[in-house]
Amino acid sequence: MAEYTIPPNTNNPQANTPSVNNSDVNTPTPFSITTTLTDSITPASQPLSIPRFGYYTSESNYLPNDSLVLDVYSANNQYIETKNRANYTILNGTKIQISPEIDLSSLGYISGKYILTYKYHRNLLGSADRSKLQVQEISANRLEIRVVTAIAEEPATENNDFFKYSYTDFFTLPKKETLVNLFLHVNATTALKVYDYVLDDITFKKAPHSIIFKLTSPAPIDIENGTKLWLAQQVNESTTDTITLVPPPIPNITVSIAGPNFDILTKQRVLSTTEYKDWEDILSDNTNTSEALVNSLLSGSKLEGIPLNIDYRSFSNHVHFGSATEKLHSFKYKMNLLENYDSRIQSLTTNLIGSPSSSVTSSLYFQTNVIDAKQKKATLLGAMDGYENYLLKESSSYESSSYGEFYTSTWPKQNNTKPYLNYSVSSSQVEDWFDGIIMSEVYTIKIMKTH
Repeated sequence: MAEYTIPPNTNNPQANTPSVNNSDVNTPTPFSITTTLTDSITPASQPLSIPRFGYYTSESNYLPNDSLVLDVYSANNQYIETKNRANYTILNGTKIQISPEIDLSSLGYISGKYILTYKYHRNLLGSADRSKLQVQEISANRLEIRVVTAIAEEPATENNDFFKYSYTDFFTLPKKETLVNLFLHVNATTALKVYDYVLDDITFKKAPHSIIFKLTSPAPIDIENGTKLWLAQQVNESTTDTITLVPPPIPNITVSIAGPNFDILTKQRVLSTTEYKDWEDILSDNTNTSEALVNSLLSGSKLEGIPLNIDYRSFSNHVHFGSATEKLHSFKYKMNLLENYDSRIQSLTTNLIGSPSSSVTSSLYFQTNVIDAKQKKATLLGAMDGYENYLLKESSSYESSSYGEFYTSTWPKQNNTKPYLNYSVSSSQVEDWFDGIIMSEVYTIKIMKTH
């Protein structure tokens, strides 16, 4: 087993596939390895040879066909994957030039150390990437397997050609040649050695009948009825090499920017400080103003209070990675929570019939419940994003202009001036508006998908 290192192409630093530019190694570019082809002989070393690899076409839709199969292993010999038709070139009919660089690149590898095993297969009945045979029956000693042709996903004409070939043309091939290094392949790592086969047109009288294969050793227990496989010869000894891919250098891409301009006149700003105020000074007697300020502080958002120039009337302006429907359902859920918090606060502060107000309102239990409800409401309001604040605090109506057609895009309001009063979640106004805006969002998605 040889070991090769493929350096990057220094003539093209931005190349994203490894190649060679090494004057000390007399190899073509891209990197390749040349191996001598031999005539396969029978296991008994009789002087019978079969056509060398490359004698048949490499086209997979013809049988027989020759296929260079590449198995890729990690540096510690762990199987990774297989390329069923690797690149190769026949030189003078006696040598084959393989290109591990091209093969690894086509599989997506650009760096690392790998063990590559090239196998020289002649597909006689099916192949790894085309039509297959299928196990129909296994003998008790698992030394005989009956197979039938499997219906593949290829066009019907190709299936018919394969069916006909399996019981006609295949049996015209000289068996003394086809039995040389013959295997039933299950996958890239499992193959069953075959030493004889026969067409059974008695059990299955209708074409394409079935074929019985005799094995040199019992089939593994995981081979069962329905297992797909194909028949192929190993025409040449496998070639195994260790390849190290050196990744191309990462180009140092920089952008030059201009230096500082010290001649720019900046406007001087006079800083004016204000006097210190405590919590009570800031929070006025206006309940709405106090709650709005507390909500803003509790939100914890650094962007709170910074107006963004977003037109929330159209979903396409603010819904990019999620769903407008999900946003609307989420906001409806939050409005329901707000109503529950308001109801609880009202019941704790006004509905005190039958209890002395002073004893109730001064109790620790009462104070704790009122504070808890107010804090939950403030936290919920403070965590609302720009679109939710638009739904909650703004009012809109149907618009049609040169800028487009816009339906009512905010939560229905009971009045026409700020601060707006929102309708209840259970109101008919909200139900009609919610169903309408959901339908408009679905319609918008359908229109976008058709364009």
